[in-house]
Amino acid sequence: MKFKWLKLTAVYLGLFIFTSACTSMCSKSHEQMSPEDVVEAYLDTAFGMTDVSQRIDLARYTTGLLRDIILSAKEETIRKAYIDRKYKLTAYAVVERQDRTPKEVEVTFQISYKVLGDKNSPVADEKAPSIQTENTLQVIKVNQKWMIAEVLGKATSIDFPLEGVETITPGDGATSDPVPAEPTEEESAPAPN
Repeated sequence: MKFKWLKLTAVYLGLFIFTSACTSMCSKSHEQMSPEDVVEAYLDTAFGMTDVSQRIDLARYTTGLLRDIILSAKEETIRKAYIDRKYKLTAYAVVERQDRTPKEVEVTFQISYKVLGDKNSPVADEKAPSIQTENTLQVIKVNQKWMIAEVLGKATSIDFPLEGVETITPGDGATSDPVPAEPTEEESAPAPN
């Protein structure tokens, strides 16, 4: 019995080491990511969040005011937007890229989701209305990394798809989480047109 436990532990440990090694070797570093990769990584992170502290992971892909908004939003607002979802994501994809300068691009993505209601009036998945939105992001190069700087046009992904919740602005909340280093002002400014 003891031998079987040791053997099982060794197998799990081996799988953990292999998975960790593959994850670090198989995935791209932020410096190697294209603007589209950064947007997809942000969306993957946003739609996979299970804890408010993961806002730090979102901030790693953003800069400027958008970054400040994410880091200073109230925990309740982050929880409602990303953790206690009232929607079911059905699909998302980058649909267009427009290069503005060598250090500034616009990336447009679509999100499709079903509105499931709330705990007082839930809606069955098969009866839930389907919504498709399209947003465009300004992505700029900062310190050799592409970073999301601004949401152009429609609602930001931070308040998607919150209904009846205040708009998030810098300083609405505070976090005691460690904050990733902010790029310098000169490096985060978009290139002139």
